[in-house]
Amino acid sequence: MPTFDLTHGSRGRRGSWLLVAVTLLLLLPLLAACGGGDDGDDAGNTISWQPGLPATATQPADTADAPPAETQAPTETTETVPEATTGPAATQPPAQSADAGVTGRPLSEAELTEFQPNELGKILVLEYHQLTSDEKQVAQFVRTYDSFRDDLQWLYDNGFYIVSMREVIENRITAPAGKKPVVLTFDDSPVNQFRYLIGDDGTLTIDPESGVGIMEAFYAEHPDFGRGGMFGVLPNACFYTGVDGVEEDQIDLCSQKINFLIDNGYEVENHTLTHNGIQDVDDETFKEDIAGAIDALKEYDDRVQATIFVVPFGMYPDLEKHPEQREWMRNGFEWNGRQYQLIGSLMVGSNPTESPASVAFDSMWIARIQMCDCTEQGGQGWEDTWQPIVADDPDWLYVSDGDPDTVTVPENADTSVTGELDEARMESEGKQIVRY
Repeated sequence: MPTFDLTHGSRGRRGSWLLVAVTLLLLLPLLAACGGGDDGDDAGNTISWQPGLPATATQPADTADAPPAETQAPTETTETVPEATTGPAATQPPAQSADAGVTGRPLSEAELTEFQPNELGKILVLEYHQLTSDEKQVAQFVRTYDSFRDDLQWLYDNGFYIVSMREVIENRITAPAGKKPVVLTFDDSPVNQFRYLIGDDGTLTIDPESGVGIMEAFYAEHPDFGRGGMFGVLPNACFYTGVDGVEEDQIDLCSQKINFLIDNGYEVENHTLTHNGIQDVDDETFKEDIAGAIDALKEYDDRVQATIFVVPFGMYPDLEKHPEQREWMRNGFEWNGRQYQLIGSLMVGSNPTESPASVAFDSMWIARIQMCDCTEQGGQGWEDTWQPIVADDPDWLYVSDGDPDTVTVPENADTSVTGELDEARMESEGKQIVRY
């Protein structure tokens, strides 16, 4: 195995990328990307790089406490909103393919030999922001549609299987035996992630050149790949602005888009109400930004849970100034007479994350890999670092046994990379531990 730092970086520092403001019809920032970082609440492993800032961004040295301007809500409009209809790309999830693999039962000795499961391995949580057709716009947080298609094809060809973020956090991964789970995450809800085409008769079909359109087409062609993706949605900037500015015809389509996502196996989660950053805010602002986002998203669709928190800029509350806010993230808090509880929090970079069966796993510090060539930022992105490593030696990755009720680990698992199996927690969760 090559030598590289596999620590998840939850206790390190990250740079940040501020939102780029635009004034197009509505004064709303371009929801470009969230870089950032903060010290974790435990000493120990540190991230091996700090994402760089674009040349036009500024940030106080070491403090990372200058949030962007507040995101403004869209102007009220009296336009009639067309009802969403199921066009060619807006279909229900396909039935599980008969050749999808072994699932839902313990493996035989022969199957253990065949599939070589390792449920202590690392998991890829991939991080997308803006998508574009313009190669000139490619940057740390901007990827082309064609590159996104290539990403999906590469993952499929190399034995990965799409699972939800919630499955990982709750340790109930449903990937078939022998498959490597991967989570796709999308920050900031720009329109290029999900765009509707509006017909002359008002019917809505998914733009095949948007992120959701690309995924829907790929999943339909590869029903043995799983499906889904996790969207950190900003309630007041919900899939209608991006690197090319505001798309006015998309402003009133948030409910339809969120309905579709939930109907079709995607996750709609919490990226705060304002995207202002929470590193150094008062308690009321902290609670309102997180709990208010949950309430606002539920107004679009009451099935939204939004209890997985995509931390803006990767900057957690300052440990010395706001230790209680970190406790609220982990243990819940009360706001306006109601109780709110998060189940996990996502960072910005820059490594694979731990197995939920490992003692090293902490759902409040889930590492992700930025989908970029991050060499110019001095960092570890997908193309420059992790894709070559995974292609060269994938043995340290999580490989599913196909049964969420069992945790299967090879006797020779390299626990220096994965961390030890948390046997007590697995037993408390009712898991059967299988060693082979």
